[in-house]
Amino acid sequence: MLKSKIRWRLLPLLLSCIPAIGAAQGSLPIAKAVQISEKVILDGRMQEAFWEQIPEQRLLHILGRRTSPLQDTSFKIAFTNEFLLVGIRCAEQEMDKLSARAEQRDASQVCSDDSVEFLLRTDNGFYYQFAVNAAGMMYDGRRPDTEGLTGAQMRDGLLWDGAWEAMVHRDRDHWSAELRIPFAILDPSIGGAGTWRMNLGRTESRLGYSSWAPVEKGFHDLPRYGELQGLQLDRNPYCLDLSQIRMPEFCVGSNHISLSIPCKVADGQFQLRHSLRIWQPGLLPERHPIGSLLTPENGQLTVKMDLNISHPETLQECILEICDMDGRSQGILTQLFWPPPPLKISLPWSFFSSADRTLAVPCQLQISPNSTPAALELQLYRKGWTLPILEKHVRLQKTGASVHTLPLQKLPETGEYQLHWKLEFPGADKPSQGTESFFFTRIP
Repeated sequence: MLKSKIRWRLLPLLLSCIPAIGAAQGSLPIAKAVQISEKVILDGRMQEAFWEQIPEQRLLHILGRRTSPLQDTSFKIAFTNEFLLVGIRCAEQEMDKLSARAEQRDASQVCSDDSVEFLLRTDNGFYYQFAVNAAGMMYDGRRPDTEGLTGAQMRDGLLWDGAWEAMVHRDRDHWSAELRIPFAILDPSIGGAGTWRMNLGRTESRLGYSSWAPVEKGFHDLPRYGELQGLQLDRNPYCLDLSQIRMPEFCVGSNHISLSIPCKVADGQFQLRHSLRIWQPGLLPERHPIGSLLTPENGQLTVKMDLNISHPETLQECILEICDMDGRSQGILTQLFWPPPPLKISLPWSFFSSADRTLAVPCQLQISPNSTPAALELQLYRKGWTLPILEKHVRLQKTGASVHTLPLQKLPETGEYQLHWKLEFPGADKPSQGTESFFFTRIP
């Protein structure tokens, strides 16, 4: 999977961000969310009229100090029947010195850039992190709302991807961000009627860290989170529990997806929608219906589909959304992934002689098992020649490692040689190709 990453604010150590969940001392702030019915144009500007009617909150705490932030940061929270909306405004006296160097979704550098983070501690046993830097690059995470996280729980939290959106706008004296978070990604079917808690933090690369909640151990100091009031989330329509569902790892080729999702209703039908794209920041693509209607059986909703993946070594995004017959989203699964190259060949040495007799070619086939067998063509050239000296065709029946040999006795002379390879397999839009070079010496 993509997320070999760290989502913790390093202040000062990773583990200091995992405090015991207990009662915090002193008064904690309260933010009020306001329900809206107006259409939202997500552009980072916060120019819709409804924003003027929402109470504003400010970040008043600098981490590690007892002074107020030097630059103003404010936010407002709204919601619809489907989404939570967060609007954030960051005053900035030196806009030309903003740091936003992260170039990839979920890069840990997003949180060390000039950025903002919305951390939401719901009543379903999880808390969520949504961060965006001043260039609109995003970062997210979900982990258990519990003390003493295990290594497995930490790893699972790092692998979570959410189908949310963020847009950023830069102005003369400030930058602002709008976040749109579907309730369907917040595991609403397993929640209760408890209080939602939250924090909002800002990282200023030149000035440090500021926070809305009076946290002491970093942005993840859960016991000191403030309250989020005013939400009127109707949980009754949500009947699917996707909190423990994971999509498989994807490789180039035809990937089969089979998921069994706990369902609270015994009847009814659902529609599966999906999108697949090369990832880019900004708004999410439209999800399109796929397959026939789904019906739960024995408390489970079974989802099966085939997904053809191309573009190896490219960050991609797959979203599966399950909607009821009224079109309301019941749950959304997101997978960000970086498919490995279909074939990995790495010669053990860069120098061979006629005493070696054969050239061993180690191969690692990294395509979807559903796309085997694959056809591998090996051609050995003297550098600069147009016709191959040796040629071999291999049928690879399964994924994984294999070794294939070519006789070195047939090489005509000392010099540099090139091994050209080409791989073809079902579901590939074009062959994969590569070249490995080595030097050969003929011993008298």
